[in-house]
Amino acid sequence: MKRCANPHCNCLFTPSKYNPAQKFCGSDECKRFRDAQRQDRHYQENIGNQEWAQQHLERKKQERERRVEKQRRRDNGHELFAEQSAGLNKALMQLVAGIVSLISGAQDVESVESILHQCWRTGSEFYPDGIRP
Repeated sequence: MKRCANPHCNCLFTPSKYNPAQKFCGSDECKRFRDAQRQDRHYQENIGNQEWAQQHLERKKQERERRVEKQRRRDNGHELFAEQSAGLNKALMQLVAGIVSLISGAQDVESVESILHQCWRTGSEFYPDGIRP
């Protein structure tokens, strides 16, 4: 039995038979702590190397640019979906109004809107929670 090297954990654990020198238990918190330590140790070992430091800065810059571009594409996609959705809603309402006009024989906008509101109220009474798919 060994004690976990994470100061916030300190639990007793049995090391893996494949890694008898294991220092951390298998909890997610301890894995994150171990990985953070490894990353920090790697950073501290290489920070004095000018070539590595330059590559590190360039890599971080590229990562930021990729994240910004990804967010920009995501935002544009949402805007496009909203525009398409508004267009579809308009077309659907025009279609429903046309059907109501043909079935009822109504020729003016006020009559068609009145019938649509009556249909809406009746549907809400029949299905107060909406129709489930």
